[in-house]
Amino acid sequence: MISRRAAAWLVHGYTAMGGVLGVFALFTASKGDYREAFLFLVLTTMIDATDGLMARLVRVWEVLPNFDGAMMDNVIDVLTFLWVPVFILMHAELIPHPSWAVVPVVAGMYAYGQVNMKTPDSYFLGFPTYWNVIALYFFWIQPVDW
Repeated sequence: MISRRAAAWLVHGYTAMGGVLGVFALFTASKGDYREAFLFLVLTTMIDATDGLMARLVRVWEVLPNFDGAMMDNVIDVLTFLWVPVFILMHAELIPHPSWAVVPVVAGMYAYGQVNMKTPDSYFLGFPTYWNVIALYFFWIQPVDW
């Protein structure tokens, strides 16, 4: 059986893998391989949907009080739920003009700037910033001739 400290670091490593996959998504999108980029984003969403539960089970904040996994998670969320999807929307020309990228960026920054974005036990409050899902829908429907 592994120690609580090792388990806590494994949970943080699992969360960090979302950031690595987010960078892979950005790289593959920059090469025009949007399907692979969305696959990476789906994987990051799966990690994000499960890492909080794991962190609460292991009680990482008690075991590693000097490491802020919630902050790391927020940084990764901004990458994978906002910046990479906005890049894809622009790079794949899924929005009529790059200036339209202002909408998700401002909305995302507003959402992530909220002091009460999460409950005290780290559950999300309000509507999440899932621009990755919106970008995927745009990719599927391929809006034409805006």
